[in-house]
Amino acid sequence: MRGTYGANGPEADGPQADAYPIVCIFDGEAFFVTPNNLFRATVGAVVLGLGTITSVEAFPNGGDTVAGTEAVLRTR
Repeated sequence: MRGTYGANGPEADGPQADAYPIVCIFDGEAFFVTPNNLFRATVGAVVLGLGTITSVEAFPNGGDTVAGTEAVLRTR
């Protein structure tokens, strides 16, 4: 999916990066959850608070990383 996403659609002030816990990484897609939505993002998508997604990586140790131009999310 491409576009700009927020918890309730596009928002003027937009959520911060920590509003997007990573549910899982699968086949180059990141699945995020907010209080109101479950959605996915791929490289090139624009996510409020993260910017343009530049990489989506799952590591063998279980740590996942989603990097954007404005922030990076990591799981432990």
